[in-house]
Amino acid sequence: EIEETGIVKIYFPPPSEIKLNISIEDKALNVNRVQVGTEHVVLFIKDETNKKVLNSASLDNVKVNELGKVIRFHKQFQPKGANVNFTDVISENEIRIRTYERGVERETLACGTGIISSAIVSSLLELVIPPVKVLVQSGERLSVDFINDNGKISGLSLEGSARKIGEGEMKGF
Repeated sequence: EIEETGIVKIYFPPPSEIKLNISIEDKALNVNRVQVGTEHVVLFIKDETNKKVLNSASLDNVKVNELGKVIRFHKQFQPKGANVNFTDVISENEIRIRTYERGVERETLACGTGIISSAIVSSLLELVIPPVKVLVQSGERLSVDFINDNGKISGLSLEGSARKIGEGEMKGF
């Protein structure tokens, strides 16, 4: 759906797999896995286990590129690896995330499936209630809405602004 105000709403199928509170033993991390068309790892920076490894409870101080790469290539997430979302709960319906994105192999300013994954896991762990506002590294606030019926996710959508940032032309194909 595209509104005249420039807001776009995209609907997604429910996640095909969710695993909560997985331990990465050799890294001493508590993470969550979500498959939403691509594999995502969601970890909360204020989780007591994670604080020790992250050396910070502040999302601003997390070494996203360094730690994201280690987790992305961890043996538990092979052969394809995973995107890694460092997540902080701001209020009962708002989170902030920073994402290390596979393929790009560094932090990106936003990742749609990472936003969705982080919102779903936050809800399943009863840290937030939908709709969930998500603040991404670009400074944008997006909204993820869904129905959480005892862990079964349905009616999943992502809403935010859209604007043209460039255009190009491919020749020779």
